[in-house]
Amino acid sequence: KGAGVSGIATVRVEGPGLSATTTYEYLVPTHVMGLWPSSGASSGAAVPVMVTGVGFTAAAQCSPDQGATLVRADFVTASLIRCELSRQAPSVVQVEVTNNGGADLTGDGVEFAFVAPLSVSALEPSQGTETRTAGVTMTVHGQNF
Repeated sequence: KGAGVSGIATVRVEGPGLSATTTYEYLVPTHVMGLWPSSGASSGAAVPVMVTGVGFTAAAQCSPDQGATLVRADFVTASLIRCELSRQAPSVVQVEVTNNGGADLTGDGVEFAFVAPLSVSALEPSQGTETRTAGVTMTVHGQNF
């Protein structure tokens, strides 16, 4: 078949006193095109991420670390899967996808950023009248904005 078309081929091996037939399934090349969201807090529960692309199958798995860890994906369509990424220290990772247990891993380099959680420590002014809330300039103090 032509490039970009999946299918099944019959493979036959013959030799002296040997003959075997099996099948081989070839798949459309898989690519990751985007992530939503593309960032999440580095602490707390796992981050659900929608992965868009092409060539996803029901066997799809995600990897945030070039194949060292494979995470089960929930198949939605051939162009959309859902993965849960385990939280980690603030960093940027490339999320790749495999349809065959890691033998072939996409190499598209689409990034997900784990960011430190936001922290608000103070507001200035810290109070005001109810009638004067619109148009009041406030300063927000904290970390990781």
